[in-house]
Amino acid sequence: NETRYKLLNNSRYSGVAMAAAEEDEVTMLPVYGTSNAEGDIVIDRSNPVKEVICPIQLQNKPEAYAVNLCTRRLGSLLPSRAILFVDKTEVVSAGDIALYYISETETKLISVREDENGQLYGLRWNPDERTNFSNSDLTKIHKVVAINL
Repeated sequence: NETRYKLLNNSRYSGVAMAAAEEDEVTMLPVYGTSNAEGDIVIDRSNPVKEVICPIQLQNKPEAYAVNLCTRRLGSLLPSRAILFVDKTEVVSAGDIALYYISETETKLISVREDENGQLYGLRWNPDERTNFSNSDLTKIHKVVAINL
């Protein structure tokens, strides 16, 4: 079965490379996310907002999901309504964008930074907020591995 790579011309999915075989069905990912009053993202896994085509790097990752950028807590770093593709199995490092789960359904969208001691922390703006992590928090941090602008 020959797999071909193609770039979808639909502006909604532009810039996202997809793998598709002629007779294969396209894999879709659920998109979650609404904003609460504090600017956190609420993820209700029983109620996806929509579905989008799964990027190739997440094709065989059953834990992958997508999130609406429905908050301005990262300032103007990303355009409104971008789609963030998340892989909770990837390890985060300084410079990454990630979701930090503060409860089962609430997350903080953060920019991951590293202090002078090598400890990771999360940073948000509007208003400025620093979230310090312990080593046990690392399982609560889900890495954003792709962004559809």
